[in-house]
Amino acid sequence: MGALLGKFGKALVGFPGGDNIGPRPIDQHIKGFRALGAIVEERDDAVSIYTSAAGLHGARIFFDIVSVGATINVLLAAVKAKGTTIIENAAKEPEIIDLATFLNNMGAQIRGAGTDIIRIKGVSNLKAQNTHTIIPDRIEAGTYLSFAAANGEGVLVKNVITEHLEPFIAKLIEMGVYLEVNEDSIYVEGGHNLTPVTIKTAPFPGFATDLQQPITPLLLKANGCSRVIDTLYPERIKHIPELKKMGVKINSQNGVISINHSANLIGASVEASEIRAGVSLLGVGLMAKGTTIINHADNILRGYERIVDKLAGLSVKIKLVDEATVSTDQ
Repeated sequence: MGALLGKFGKALVGFPGGDNIGPRPIDQHIKGFRALGAIVEERDDAVSIYTSAAGLHGARIFFDIVSVGATINVLLAAVKAKGTTIIENAAKEPEIIDLATFLNNMGAQIRGAGTDIIRIKGVSNLKAQNTHTIIPDRIEAGTYLSFAAANGEGVLVKNVITEHLEPFIAKLIEMGVYLEVNEDSIYVEGGHNLTPVTIKTAPFPGFATDLQQPITPLLLKANGCSRVIDTLYPERIKHIPELKKMGVKINSQNGVISINHSANLIGASVEASEIRAGVSLLGVGLMAKGTTIINHADNILRGYERIVDKLAGLSVKIKLVDEATVSTDQ
């Protein structure tokens, strides 16, 4: 919405879909747009947003909660607004910094990205640039590190910005996983006698909510009970009943996911309800005896580019049955 509003001055956008991981309201997005002078009308299934003849103007905006999406949306609109916009309580994720770098290279004037206060001086035009290299996906990297540590083979994960994964790396070290952290890669080996840990998700630079499900396969190897508390999306638990079909000892009560050591895992037919839930099933499927069929695997594929090819390159028995089904075998 922010990009459309900034470029065209109007937009009609359907309410967001994507992963069903609990309530994800857009009230902070709307609050920001209105502060910039936009007129927002909420319909049954869409949001209509447009500017008056005066256009967008700079504003001081304080987000009630830290929101990556709202920060990005308001930033995209504010770069074309007249005057200066200050976003307070802004998200600090690396992706925010990358977006600001991209826009600044096009002529935007953004300062403070990566901190909780971002200042944007609006410009009348943005110029095209030849190339921009997007930063590596830290969630994808963390997922492969979890899989490698859980399955006992030495794996080198390349093209990693290690600073973006510090909370995740810290938990692996706390568990006793062997890591060699290099400038732009991480080597990991499967661990034995791993220590259970407690994980509490938080906005960056805390432990990413998008990694609480992908780390599940590794937590099954710990000698004892690990606990996961997702403070951002406590309803992100749809992987639990599917994991139980595979013999995983996992439960959720009062906002705490308890994950116990699980050794006798068996293949099963399971449903990938969303990206991270699905990839946690895939990770456990690599550890389970027999064949695991993951239905609705298209949910995984939209978040992990060429994941089947990458895992197959590590001699994993995995294949894409069709566009919506992945099979693993051990």
